[in-house]
Amino acid sequence: MGSAKFKSFKPIAPEHNSAVILGNGPSLREYLPNLLELSSRVELWGVNFFCNSEAFDNIKPRYYVINAPELVFLSEDAIPQKTIEAKKELLANISKADWPMQLFVPYPGVKAMKRRFKNHIHIKVQGYNATPLEGSVKFTNFALRHGWGLPRPHNVLIPALALALRMDFTKILLLGAEHSWIESLTVTQNNEVLLDHQHFYDKGKQIDKMNSSTFEPRKLHEVLEKFYFSFKSYWVLKYFASHLNIQVYNVTPKSYIDAFKKVDINDVQF
Repeated sequence: MGSAKFKSFKPIAPEHNSAVILGNGPSLREYLPNLLELSSRVELWGVNFFCNSEAFDNIKPRYYVINAPELVFLSEDAIPQKTIEAKKELLANISKADWPMQLFVPYPGVKAMKRRFKNHIHIKVQGYNATPLEGSVKFTNFALRHGWGLPRPHNVLIPALALALRMDFTKILLLGAEHSWIESLTVTQNNEVLLDHQHFYDKGKQIDKMNSSTFEPRKLHEVLEKFYFSFKSYWVLKYFASHLNIQVYNVTPKSYIDAFKKVDINDVQF
């Protein structure tokens, strides 16, 4: 995902000053009944497989972010059949949106996604550059502001937050973002690294291997490295938010993200 040729997305001024980015963590279940009322006061963001739940049609998020390469631009020859079917379901459900929605996808998958939704009257496809950024705070703030890339986007909430920070929001909340993977990480007698990667829409445990971009099982040090980059990226975005004077709150109960102030969502004034 190089940065040689891309057009940075042009932010469209949001209707509301506050945004709530919905991670797909299990804690989101208890908040879903209240999100419909909240949608009249804030801009709701959905990510990845959120659209495969009933909540998608109920709360109608006006912003949606897809991050995984296999869901956007990887050739079907390079991904497992299970992932191909999941991608088809995701795109089919997004197609059902009957409300205005900006769909953000990483380059180089924008052209294909625009072709798919070119006749959709409600969906506007926007591209973002997912090139990993490294450097001083001053450099990363400047690069993020101009859409040159992202702090390593090992979790979809990272591009979602980076995109929201480039818009005219004054307050951004993270909900359903436990990131408590360490609690469910195990290594079997066969040295298989397993993770119970729970989402709010899952019916039971989701114990499986965590795969790399080539769909090979990750070793323990590779899994922990992925976690490391995710949590570090939130600190990069914290410095960016402070630079822009934007408040970012983590309203997820028992979240492992330590970069943002944690508050109860009921205590936030919109």
